Amino acid sequence: MASEDIQMLDLGGVRTLAALGWVAAGFLYEMGATLQWPEVELLAKLVDHLLCFVP
Repeated sequence: MASEDIQMLDLGGVRTLAALGWVAAGFLYEMGATLQWPEVELLAKLVDHLLCFVP
């Protein structure tokens, strides 16, 4: 399913998910995580994808 096929009912939820992603990224940064970790790379991609929807 392409992103064009998804109906956005509440942009507040997307903003909340993006904010939580940034909180998680800050926590991982403090632990010494790098983008070499698969989990951190996945989190970065998810937050980046979410930010495409936020005007």
